[in-house]
Amino acid sequence: MTGSQDAELVMKRLSVTGHAASTLDGKSIGGPRPDMLNGGACPTLLPKKPALRVKAKRTGEGAYRLMVTASIAGMGASESAVDARPVSHATVAVGGQATTATDAHGVATVTVHGTRARVTVTAGTTLKPALVSLNGR
Repeated sequence: MTGSQDAELVMKRLSVTGHAASTLDGKSIGGPRPDMLNGGACPTLLPKKPALRVKAKRTGEGAYRLMVTASIAGMGASESAVDARPVSHATVAVGGQATTATDAHGVATVTVHGTRARVTVTAGTTLKPALVSLNGR
């Protein structure tokens, strides 16, 4: 791992002036960006909520096995890896009614009554919910 840092910044209350440049393993960034100067907010720098992913496998008439995962980007020493894992204790709602939760492996089983149902999967406030439509009969 190799890198360099060159910065000359003046920070006063909510105002930033000057410049900064960082290089790590051949990747460079610089700043501050114009939207960060003179008290500007920097919401673009905040991490985005990772989205839940749901894979549904039909196991019988109206029955499904759901596998719920989430992926976090920017992991590892060079922040270029993606960490994908099962999500345990996610709430699974079929047709607006909470019916079950995922197990330690991110798996839940549901049954769709009727011809079609919308399934919503949520897991706390740091992951974006997922929506899937499943066929019943």
